[in-house]
Amino acid sequence: MYLCVLFPSYPLTPHSVDGASGAFVAPFAHPKLLWDFKLPRVVSINTSGHKFGLAYVGVGWVVWRSKQYLPKDLIFELHYLGSVEYSFSLNFSRPAAPIIAQYFNFVHLGFEGYRAVAKDDLKNARLLSRALEKSGWYTVISDIHRLKVEDHLQKNANNDFDEENPEVSILPLGNNIF
Repeated sequence: MYLCVLFPSYPLTPHSVDGASGAFVAPFAHPKLLWDFKLPRVVSINTSGHKFGLAYVGVGWVVWRSKQYLPKDLIFELHYLGSVEYSFSLNFSRPAAPIIAQYFNFVHLGFEGYRAVAKDDLKNARLLSRALEKSGWYTVISDIHRLKVEDHLQKNANNDFDEENPEVSILPLGNNIF
């Protein structure tokens, strides 16, 4: 999505966001992060609901900005009892239980519930990252567990700074893209 921000005047080319598990983390842990349909070039987003979406294995979602971006090859014509119905499905006949479980979580937890889950996930990731590096056996590539320069300055200026807060900048110091 950096391309959308860095080259806004470049000819419009559609982007598909492969959200994988991050599409169930980013919107809840970092609600101000621009990564979705707020960017005009994003035409579809997919995510794996079974990863952080708290649903059974196999649930995944694809959402298109509008019907015009849905590839025609994915729409099936069903000729049945003298009429034509159009169907869109990536897996054809599958049990509905995982979808019902995902829907229940959306309704039951809502935004704030998923936000709490995402914040806890990030807190656990930071804890695990620190423990792995402190063991001396591993070097963690991600910086999720390291305080950034601006976070350190904030910590010194404000004694109640919570380094587990997922709102902490996820970009390097001086990068003001978002």
